[in-house]
Amino acid sequence: MSCIEHICGEGSTESSNFVVEVQKSLSEIDTTSSSILDNPYLLLKSLEHFTPRKVVSLGNLKYMEAELHFQGSEFQNPLPFISGLPVGLSLDIKLHNILSESRLWIQMSCEEKLTQFVFLDLYEIEVDDEVRKFTFIAPFYQTPKANCFSLKICIVLECISDGDQLFRGCGGPKHEVVHLCEEKEVYFSVQVR
Repeated sequence: MSCIEHICGEGSTESSNFVVEVQKSLSEIDTTSSSILDNPYLLLKSLEHFTPRKVVSLGNLKYMEAELHFQGSEFQNPLPFISGLPVGLSLDIKLHNILSESRLWIQMSCEEKLTQFVFLDLYEIEVDDEVRKFTFIAPFYQTPKANCFSLKICIVLECISDGDQLFRGCGGPKHEVVHLCEEKEVYFSVQVR
């Protein structure tokens, strides 16, 4: 509630009837009882004023999705690598309803500690269809000095607003990201001869 009061105090938005009623209920709870459990009616009363705001769409809504596939790499059959050197992973990617202006990244996480992003420049992929299929070699530069490791890989969409300046491929997303596919795990192991 304090965050909402702060936002409304800046004048960027007005409090809805629901917020006003919740504020009243909370102040009544503060003066009459020690807990909301003592008088839950006060909070239920404010729910009568809750109505979701109408959202106006100027066009058709389209579902955005990405599919990510790669060859092999089961736990019992890991991909070979040389400890400490980068690896390139061949990814078969299929994108549904994603515009060329979208900022897509391949997110690769190693052992939950280290995350690396690779920018997917959709202007480089010349397909004008709603479904794009292509193969991309994703480099992972920070392989651990170990005998084996795993990478968790997924495709994410960077959420940018209209006023943001676009810097293509500068180290990683600068805004929140949304996962467009399930995270997949790839296994690597040093090959012993």
